[in-house]
Amino acid sequence: MQSGVDTMENLSHVISGMDTAVAQGAELVVFPEATMRSFGGGRLDTIAEPLDGPFATLIRDHATELGVIAVVGMFSPADTVDKDGTTRNRVDLMLFDAPSARVGVAICYDIRFPEQFINLAKLGAEVIVVPASWQDGPGKLDQWRTLVTARALDSTSFIIAADQARPGGETAAGHDDGPTGIGHSAVVSPFGRRIIEAGYDEQVLVCDIDLTDVLRARKAIPVLDWPARTPHSPNPEIN
Repeated sequence: MQSGVDTMENLSHVISGMDTAVAQGAELVVFPEATMRSFGGGRLDTIAEPLDGPFATLIRDHATELGVIAVVGMFSPADTVDKDGTTRNRVDLMLFDAPSARVGVAICYDIRFPEQFINLAKLGAEVIVVPASWQDGPGKLDQWRTLVTARALDSTSFIIAADQARPGGETAAGHDDGPTGIGHSAVVSPFGRRIIEAGYDEQVLVCDIDLTDVLRARKAIPVLDWPARTPHSPNPEIN
């Protein structure tokens, strides 16, 4: 989706998106980072809410009604507020019931750090959701695609990466003219296969994943079993 500056309009968009996805059989629905309000749309501290505020509560209630899990990017007040109105950029799972998979959570820029995804997998994650607002610019789409695929291979997990749609669509693509998304939300398998991918514009993607692929990938590519090494430590397995 492409979030705007009006929180209630964004909320309505989330509700309708959930309805559309669930009508197609979805059990886990993932929205982008900054779903609550787009970056560059004004001060975020003026709309930040606690988890029991109306934005999260209405989504949680609707998720409960639908029997679905929703992952939504929002903003909440920081523990302390400085003169600039610091807020927390967070992603929250609105839970109805635990899915059959263990789900890990990362957010946007985290996609550049493989250790985080490896650690989530070692903690038992089979699916890792990554809500994002990935800024466009020269080479940024290539980076996005490469990093999402790499993190699936690093963690031998499914990666569900939900990015903000590109304002202006494909005609504006490639220009570094705003803090919001580049589109191309995607689901990538533990083997690095791109199962489904959106374009630049708003789109609801629904796909089935087979969790046995996680077991097969971790047996075939047992990277999670390898011990951690310091960068300069000798590797006795290499001659």
